[in-house]
Amino acid sequence: MRWAIDCFRLTVAPARPETQIHTHMCYSEFASMIEEIARLDANPDCGLKTRAWPETRAALTNLVAAAGRRRRTAEILATAVTASRAAITALHPSQIGAPA
Repeated sequence: MRWAIDCFRLTVAPARPETQIHTHMCYSEFASMIEEIARLDANPDCGLKTRAWPETRAALTNLVAAAGRRRRTAEILATAVTASRAAITALHPSQIGAPA
């Protein structure tokens, strides 16, 4: 449970305070995790099905925009990691302290 919470917090850490974070736990055993959920200051509703259409459309618009930003960030990071790996691979073992 601790690992899952740490991963969740790491994932949502960059979100702005006004950002709503929704996660699906509809099929989970709430009895085993409700105290931990409360510590996350989470509202365990099932999301958009409880909202009116204007709020749902606005939330989905924000969700799509956020997903696009995350994808662009992930692409930039993946490119940087690939370039770093290539640069490290190109080094002679003596340049990185490895046995020749």
